[in-house]
Amino acid sequence: MGDEEWLRKLLSPYGVSLGSTQLGQILAYLSLLARWNQHVNLVSAASGEVWVRRHFAESLYLSCHMSLEGRMVDIGSGGGFPALPLKIAFPGLSMTLLEPTGKKRAFLKEVCRVCELDDVDVRPERIDKFDPDARKFSIATCRAVGHFQELIPRILEFLDEGGRIFLWVTARQELDIVSASGDVAWNEPVRIPGTEHRLIWLGTRKPLQTHKE
Repeated sequence: MGDEEWLRKLLSPYGVSLGSTQLGQILAYLSLLARWNQHVNLVSAASGEVWVRRHFAESLYLSCHMSLEGRMVDIGSGGGFPALPLKIAFPGLSMTLLEPTGKKRAFLKEVCRVCELDDVDVRPERIDKFDPDARKFSIATCRAVGHFQELIPRILEFLDEGGRIFLWVTARQELDIVSASGDVAWNEPVRIPGTEHRLIWLGTRKPLQTHKE
């Protein structure tokens, strides 16, 4: 794929700066992605450079705007984006990844093993069947999903008051988010560098006293 300097240059336009250990983890992740993607549909076929920009840099772009800590749940993790790049950037995060497809779960576990990412729980449930055992999360993420009118209220059921929601979406999905999010205070969406239509929506769960009856 490339070396650390190659990777550093690809991430630089996004403002992403990582240490040598983290860059090594991403290179190992890329190598696994290239190998597994030949047999499991994890991401669209492309060059390593495109994968770095489209998947790793866009996931990591959130780290340029805030630090993450606490317990995080990622819905429909697929090839691990945005969750596992964020775990590499913020190794103290405790993560739960929801991925119903067995082969994709096997890939996620292998990335965690090879990249030595601990405190990551890879679960088989879809969000509508997920039971967090009465525990609450401080962060929820999802990328390349839809059905926000069902998804966002479900996320709020296990998100702490003041917990954050981060959605990687396209511009044409914005109206769906707004119509589904009465209990979320949204910041101005962040446009991902080098794109016209891909955004990160940044939301905060409203306190109980501001909820609608």
